[in-house]
Amino acid sequence: MKQRFGQFDGFGCGVVVAVFLGITARDAGAQSIQAVRVGDSPRVDGHLTEAVWHSAPAVTNLTQREPDEGARAIENTEVRFAYDDDALYVGARMFSGDPRAIRALVTRRDREGSSEQIVISLDTYRDRRTAYTFSVTPAGVRMDYYHATDSESNRDSDWNPVWEAATDIDSLGWSAELRIPFNQLRFSPGDMQEWGVNVVRRVPARNEQSYWALVRRTEAGWSSRMGALTGIRDIRPARRVELVPYVAAARKNKIPVEMDASLFAKLSPATIIGVTGTRGKSTVTHLIYWILKKAGKKVFDAMRGKLIALRETTALGARKGKKGIP
Repeated sequence: MKQRFGQFDGFGCGVVVAVFLGITARDAGAQSIQAVRVGDSPRVDGHLTEAVWHSAPAVTNLTQREPDEGARAIENTEVRFAYDDDALYVGARMFSGDPRAIRALVTRRDREGSSEQIVISLDTYRDRRTAYTFSVTPAGVRMDYYHATDSESNRDSDWNPVWEAATDIDSLGWSAELRIPFNQLRFSPGDMQEWGVNVVRRVPARNEQSYWALVRRTEAGWSSRMGALTGIRDIRPARRVELVPYVAAARKNKIPVEMDASLFAKLSPATIIGVTGTRGKSTVTHLIYWILKKAGKKVFDAMRGKLIALRETTALGARKGKKGIP
């Protein structure tokens, strides 16, 4: 049967050993996994047929947080990492004793539902405070969010990077391949990278959540408790600028401050007005002062004549009962 879509409880012993050795919560960071550079990029089809998915070191031996905290995961999971000049690749195998019971509901992006998931979370700055999370279900439904603080539950789902994932259900369980372009991530420059990483497998059918770097129910923290992703070399952070068009149901005179203000020097004032939704003389004046503040006097001087003319045109149009700006 094949579908294709786009126990040992060691908790008590572990506590004794941890106390005896003086291990603290921060030692969870001692876990590490190496990413392998590839010459031929894996084909993202969910099948794990490339040689790297058999030779690269694997994250294994996940530990339950639910339902039996501290016990080994009920079924095995193997996750491997590879990369090329442009992207990080993840190959994951989720074993299942009964593949027919795998929940693989088709939902919209970022809707978790009750399907199984494999979750990859990355602290690319290794600041132990922030993280990016990528998740996929057996049906190929993708989820992604940004953690602005050191908390697993603090998720910003409005972050929507461009990345790929493909999955496959077979006689062993299900598998997934992810391609995460480096230009969708932010990280520090340097010849060698060390990122924080955690892997989570969720199986809602039996209320199971298993972690590579376990964060217990009574513990706080997320990025600060991750293991290390090593082996990534000679990649460069991208300089990203994105202009995202949108239509708002409510009318708001709001300038998107996350944009690089220096870009406005290359745009016509009318285009700026269209992007920001600015209307009327007073809001054009506000735009002028915003550019002066954010981009600096040099950018402002380059646009000064156009902006002032635009303000006067807008005021004239308003006096004649026109909108002034198309």
